[in-house]
Amino acid sequence: MNPNAKITDEQFEAYLKQIRELVEGPFEEIQKEVEVTNTFPEEFYELAKKNDLYRFYLPSEYGGWDLDELEILRVQEEFSRGPGGMRMHLHHAADMNWRILDDYGTPEVKAELMNKFQDKTVYCNFAITEQTGGTGADLHTTAIKDADGNYVLNGEKWLISHTDCSDYTYVIAVTNPDDDKDTRLSGFLVPNDAPGFEIVPMPHMMGCRGSGGDLARCFTAAALAFEAGVVLGLLCTYNVILVFLCLFLIGVVVIGLVKR
Repeated sequence: MNPNAKITDEQFEAYLKQIRELVEGPFEEIQKEVEVTNTFPEEFYELAKKNDLYRFYLPSEYGGWDLDELEILRVQEEFSRGPGGMRMHLHHAADMNWRILDDYGTPEVKAELMNKFQDKTVYCNFAITEQTGGTGADLHTTAIKDADGNYVLNGEKWLISHTDCSDYTYVIAVTNPDDDKDTRLSGFLVPNDAPGFEIVPMPHMMGCRGSGGDLARCFTAAALAFEAGVVLGLLCTYNVILVFLCLFLIGVVVIGLVKR
């Protein structure tokens, strides 16, 4: 183990065996239901929590084990033996779920939320893909400041996974359309219960069953404004090069907002 890890070599090897047995046993049994419903039952999430699958990758300050990248990859190798949708969810949980907030969130937001990832009290999906593209350079969702200095989001997001099990959405929007790639986009942390935000079912798709691919999220014509720098606010100015990992996106997010 790396010298900073909070578990021993023996504990880590036992954990790897524990995860292999979990995915090749209970998870495979649960998958029989998921193939029909395309939704993870609560039993899946409870087993994932019980087996520290939302904790192992986190820094110790957030309840994790301070594993290094190789050690994290060894755990991911074990749960990747399981069904595709579960594998996809757990890979997303181990990185995009929390890392954007940790890297770019304000101290106030991080103090409120970062300790809640370890047991899935908080889960975040990532919304960049749109119907016409999703590389970052071709986004049409906008976030425009009004006269009061609040951001108003308008647009649509498509093919966004994990929408059915998340509490917040990282929404990537154009804030500076005339700027170059380094400052054109920004990230917003949007609560999924915000006014105007709803889920719209999508047809079932092949592969990765249960990973949220049958859902769309919409902002209806209700109003939603965000004050920069607070929980409902600007997370970061995005470099388009950092907008990546679209392989995780399998559901739909739609944003259509007017000012309330």
